[in-house]
Amino acid sequence: GGAAAIGAALESNTSLQLLYLYNNQIGDGGAVAIGAALAHNTSLKTLLLADRKDPIGDAGAAAVFTGLEHNTTLNKFDLDFCPIRTLGTEFLWTRRLKKCDLSFNKLVWPPPSLASQGRDAIYPFLEAVKERSAPLARSRVMFVGAGGSGKTTLKTALLLRGPAARETLARLRRSMIETIELRWTEADLQEWVDTDLSREPGFYATCKGVKGLTGEKWLKLSADKISQIFGSPCTFTSEDVVAQMTAVLKFLTSNPDDVAVHDEVPYKVLLNIPHVWTEGVELDTRWEEYTLWDFPGQMELYPSHRLFLACETAVYVLVVNGRTGEVAECMRQLQRWLSLIRSGMRDGGSKVEARIVVTHTDTLFNDHRDALLRDVHNNLVSNYAVHFDFGERCFATTYDQENGGDVDALRSELVRLRS
Repeated sequence: GGAAAIGAALESNTSLQLLYLYNNQIGDGGAVAIGAALAHNTSLKTLLLADRKDPIGDAGAAAVFTGLEHNTTLNKFDLDFCPIRTLGTEFLWTRRLKKCDLSFNKLVWPPPSLASQGRDAIYPFLEAVKERSAPLARSRVMFVGAGGSGKTTLKTALLLRGPAARETLARLRRSMIETIELRWTEADLQEWVDTDLSREPGFYATCKGVKGLTGEKWLKLSADKISQIFGSPCTFTSEDVVAQMTAVLKFLTSNPDDVAVHDEVPYKVLLNIPHVWTEGVELDTRWEEYTLWDFPGQMELYPSHRLFLACETAVYVLVVNGRTGEVAECMRQLQRWLSLIRSGMRDGGSKVEARIVVTHTDTLFNDHRDALLRDVHNNLVSNYAVHFDFGERCFATTYDQENGGDVDALRSELVRLRS
């Protein structure tokens, strides 16, 4: 978007001194790009990000504050009108600024009685938090994992239990349509059908009329046409593929207000949905307990986000694909993410809270799935417990479970960690 382009330009610009972006709808995503650029910029003196239209929230503000750690030229910063509720220790990097405008009287953390006194009262408190002599409130959930592991779907599931359920479904629908319409080639469609729907490599190739079928063309298919292409010859597998595909297409083409979210099986609507691309870091403030950070799955992008990954007021949710049912494969995925997170943390700090979610386990027998979760957890505790706290167990996402299953258990665990 525009803010990302501004961030890229700001990173290398050596002459700009004033950047006025009042009411430019920067939002949290744009603030992340600008924060990353500030770490490299050597000329900017005044940055105005006040916004009434698409204001920057907790996550975006934290990203900008973090970027100031390596910036030595900025001296005036404006975030007025932005609904910032919490300040983390990264706010300490604003201490050298001559002016830093934001609505301190609307903060809920640090405590309002202290925050209302302004910067001079906030800095000593945050210093105490940093040194562990003041209560430390966790304020972020970081979703980390490879592309296609199910991070974004899990984030969506966690939001479906709250007041933002309808909005969450509407956003998911828009993201899926955009991904399928603009990105999906025939190869992407084939991978979805063979891997997620039929679970039979080569099934797609047996279907008649699939040659040249892209995501854009698939979205325009009728239910009868789907049955004609993917349901012949008629087998148990082809009937299942048609049923699943028709359900997904119905979700994409229906009014989100008509989509049922049942208490008995609250996440059934998320079954078999296609992979949704995450562009950069996606920030979500719709859950009152936390700001949700959804990182992209491409490993090559993570070094540029290390600055934002290293957060001691976060809970890390590491999502791994457990389709193979093999402990060694899950550990292979987890090791690289744990190493990356650990590389950004300071020595001598407290253990990092991390919870492990194993996805795509619905094809495993219950005993096999339970053993996989248990063995992965035991491996992690044996090898990484010096730096990480993994809780009592790992979690599995099976969106057809009654009463929410492990997704609700994970949500309760995250709420407990927030207190």
